[in-house]
Amino acid sequence: MASLPRRLLLTAVASAIALAAGEFGARKLYGSGFASVVDVYEHHPYRAFAHYRDTNGREVVTNELGWKDAAARRVAKKSPGIRVVVLGDSFVEGLGLADEETIPRIAERTLRRRGHDVEVLNGGRVSFSPLLEYQRLKRFLAAGYQTNYVVVLPDVSDVQDELSYAEQFTHSSSGEPLRLRGAIENPLLRGAYNHSALLRSLRRIQQAAVGRALPAAALPAGSSETERQRAHDELAKIAPDAVLDEIDQMSGTTLRVLRANWMLHPPSLRGWAGRGLRSLVSNLQRIGTLCRREQISMVVVVYPWPQMVYGSRDLARYSELRNRFGSWFLERELVADRQPSPAPTAYETAILAACDHLDAKCVTVVDEFRAVPQWERLFQPGDIHLSPAGNRLVADAIVNAVSASS
Repeated sequence: MASLPRRLLLTAVASAIALAAGEFGARKLYGSGFASVVDVYEHHPYRAFAHYRDTNGREVVTNELGWKDAAARRVAKKSPGIRVVVLGDSFVEGLGLADEETIPRIAERTLRRRGHDVEVLNGGRVSFSPLLEYQRLKRFLAAGYQTNYVVVLPDVSDVQDELSYAEQFTHSSSGEPLRLRGAIENPLLRGAYNHSALLRSLRRIQQAAVGRALPAAALPAGSSETERQRAHDELAKIAPDAVLDEIDQMSGTTLRVLRANWMLHPPSLRGWAGRGLRSLVSNLQRIGTLCRREQISMVVVVYPWPQMVYGSRDLARYSELRNRFGSWFLERELVADRQPSPAPTAYETAILAACDHLDAKCVTVVDEFRAVPQWERLFQPGDIHLSPAGNRLVADAIVNAVSASS
């Protein structure tokens, strides 16, 4: 009969083998999400020098900063020529697109063709908002990196994300975001979580079991008619003159519909969306203050979602657009005036007004999108993310802004 120490050793070895096998299996099944980590400042950046294929089979590579790049490379503290840092969410990162098709890379190629010695860094990350973009830029500069330009591309979805992230961060007395709060502040726990797909998978299961799984970063392309009807029924119960403030009581599908359509939904705009918009502008101002202090030129680019391009002149094509963009496109009967207008939305107006106080150059490409025949081709099929053609239009705005001041 084996002695007690020997039995304990065998048990420990068997447990270690089982955990190793579980970890191996979890990493195989976890998917591309394991390329990201939990970070107390930037919430969910990529790992440095990550290399994987996304759900579309596209190769994704990050540099030493954990930023999407053409190669897993070191980044010099200072570029020998002009450096441009582009900040934003999945539209800037280039969700579903190869690196050469992203806004930053197109802008870099165009600037070089115009004779500029330039490096453009892609600081975009899926589901980032100005709060996290401020954190990213602050860390970048604190580490000794330098840049001549910071280009910020705020996004319609930022309004919802700003509220979510604000709840998860501690803030200074002036309201400045500091770091994530809660158990994840513990470096040992955070390290174990970031390096173990098994732990992360168990956490996913636990969150799903208690109904706290995080909403998808993007609405699935083919939401069922049942889901659409549920969202329609929930929103139809809200009086046009009401104030919708507590959105956490809505279904996940309705939350995603509002994520894309809050600017066309007066009850949201008077409530939660208004608060989120004010937070977005406040963090843009923090980025502006940081740029001014470091003598960095700031550019803000406003680009549209389909709801901002669609106007009363497009009513004859409504069914075609609704089918193309699915639940991202709000049912017309839920809009107060039943005819979305091509005039600037509350989102555009707020960003443009903020630029007057930012000492930043602000450009909008919404009218340029509207001027393109069959403009929906500037978006990816069945999605609100931009196609390479849409990215080229936005990149041109960045190129013109940088060229004009360099």
